[in-house]
Amino acid sequence: MKALLFLLIAGLLLGTVPSHAKLQPLTDDEMSNVYGSADLASSLLFMFEVRRVSGQPMTGVEIMNHLQAVSKAFGITLENITVVGERYGSLQMTVIKDGKTISTTQLPSHFDRIHIGAIRAGNGPSMGSMTIEGLNISGHITVTLH
Repeated sequence: MKALLFLLIAGLLLGTVPSHAKLQPLTDDEMSNVYGSADLASSLLFMFEVRRVSGQPMTGVEIMNHLQAVSKAFGITLENITVVGERYGSLQMTVIKDGKTISTTQLPSHFDRIHIGAIRAGNGPSMGSMTIEGLNISGHITVTLH
C-alpha cells in the first residue's frame, strides 16, 4: 500500500506530458544501500489537517516537499526542486480513513515547469536531474488509508 501510494503520487507528477530526464543506472553496490519505509498515512493526515484548519489550497511547493519527504523514506533523495507557474483548476484530493472522509483539498492542476536538480538513491552519486514541463492534471484523487 505504501509503495503504491508513492508510485501514485510520483505518477501524478509525471503524468503523460513530455519530460526530459538524465538518469544514470546504479551499480549493484549502490542499489544494496537503497532501503526505506514510511508512515504515509500519518504524513497525509497531518498534511490534510493543516489544509483543513487553514482553509487554503495546497501549493505546488508543499506537494513537492511532501514528495521529497516520502521519497527519502524509500531511500531516494530529490534535491534542488523548483516549481514554476502553478495554477489551480478543478483538481481535488480526498483522504478517506476507516470509511470516513477526513478531508478534501484543492491541488494545483497546472505547472509550467517542475525541475528536480538531482536524484540520488541511497548514499550514491546523483543519477541525474529531471525537468517536467507543461504538466496538466485533471480529475479527483481519492486516497483511502487502512
